[in-house]
Amino acid sequence: MTVSAITRQLADAVIAARPASTPRQRLLLELLRLLPLYKAIGNVAIWDGAYHEAMPVEDDTSEIGRLIQTLYDFATIPFYGAFGADVTLREYESTCRYLRGGGIDCPTVAGFTDL
Repeated sequence: MTVSAITRQLADAVIAARPASTPRQRLLLELLRLLPLYKAIGNVAIWDGAYHEAMPVEDDTSEIGRLIQTLYDFATIPFYGAFGADVTLREYESTCRYLRGGGIDCPTVAGFTDL
């Protein structure tokens, strides 16, 4: 499994479970869903730039804002340094514990291959 593909699935799960209350939240969720396409064109820096441009000036401390931030934090783990499958899987498990606490199911993943 790739980080970008599971990020899309998790964003879909958040959208299904918690409707975005603001256009900005919806845009951030859509950008998370688009990560696999940016990976396919080989330029996740453009994606990251678009995501940062769409972020609110003040932290969004609403429930959905925290869920979105959790997804972003997971999605960008491979952006920093060499990809580590074991580290990524541990972070995924931690992300899923948080999401499940909010009633959002996560797919079972045996391991990650890359972004």
